[in-house]
Amino acid sequence: MISMSEIIVRLKDNRIKITGGEYVKDLIRCRDCDFWEKQEDSLQGRCSLTGSYPTGSWYCANAKEKEDE
Repeated sequence: MISMSEIIVRLKDNRIKITGGEYVKDLIRCRDCDFWEKQEDSLQGRCSLTGSYPTGSWYCANAKEKEDE
């Protein structure tokens, strides 16, 4: 049985080479998500999808990138 693992990689430029992997999607931080509602005078916000209170630097699998306003 082959096990699969997932990793998060911070790119230093726009090139990356991974052997035996595939691109799935970009990671979206809570502060850039359509479901995140920033609280005044705080780094924390409320996720309108889950009801949780993550910081802006957090992320989840359900993120939806904000549309340009």
